[in-house]
Amino acid sequence: MLTHYLQKANEILSDLIRTTRNDIKDVKDANHDGVFSRIKIKEELVKSFENHKSLIDNEIGKLVQSAKGSTLDGILNDEQQKSLDEMRENIKTLQVENRHFATIVIAVSEFYSSLLNKIIPTEQVGYDTHKAKRASYLQLKG
Repeated sequence: MLTHYLQKANEILSDLIRTTRNDIKDVKDANHDGVFSRIKIKEELVKSFENHKSLIDNEIGKLVQSAKGSTLDGILNDEQQKSLDEMRENIKTLQVENRHFATIVIAVSEFYSSLLNKIIPTEQVGYDTHKAKRASYLQLKG
């Protein structure tokens, strides 16, 4: 069962990586509908991965208990060890892709916020409240 859980976890991680890369492309192309349409899919993939990760942890725990004194390398067969190493690499890749995505999203958010602030001037009141400045929102040039 451990081999199956590891393979399925790697498939899910590959799907998450591919989806995140699609999100990055869509943000760059200003296709926000594409990004928003995948939010639910990504949430389901994350839940599924967490479930499979828990199953993997339980299976490895059983193996460790049955083979007391052995290292993890000694307990797992070659296929399982390869799948576990692949899972670690997929997690690292997903982390890098998520950082890249977050950087782009923050940059886009800052751009739109500054653009909005130039169109409709605001001033900070306290920590959370914004109050429109007393100014003409739009000026027509004739």
